[in-house]
Amino acid sequence: MLITMARTSAKERLARREHALALLADGNSFRTVAALVSGKYGVSERTAQRDLTWARNRLVGELSSTEVKELLAWFCHRTQTIVQKAEKAGAYGAAVAGMNLIYQAVLSRELDSIHSNRHRGYGNRHGNYKG
Repeated sequence: MLITMARTSAKERLARREHALALLADGNSFRTVAALVSGKYGVSERTAQRDLTWARNRLVGELSSTEVKELLAWFCHRTQTIVQKAEKAGAYGAAVAGMNLIYQAVLSRELDSIHSNRHRGYGNRHGNYKG
């Protein structure tokens, strides 16, 4: 016996994704949105996760460069505040983790790019070059 799965129309899928976008824009967590979409529309968690990915990409895609810069500045300031509190409390592991988070989010691409550009050039020949 062949069992077929019900297919969702494009209109239904879009409605589900727009609902996920609205929930995400209201500040709900990813896990909460996935559970709400899964429960309301009777879809699997995996399908709800795909809808959530679509909604997150749509939400991020609508941010202007000014909003991204403001968000990044807020993120760095809050993380720096948490790092300072962790240092005062003697939680040095948390402080290092916070500094690493800032590095990964903000600085790593730029510094890695500078580092790799420095090591390129005429002095770094490879292969059969005998100089």
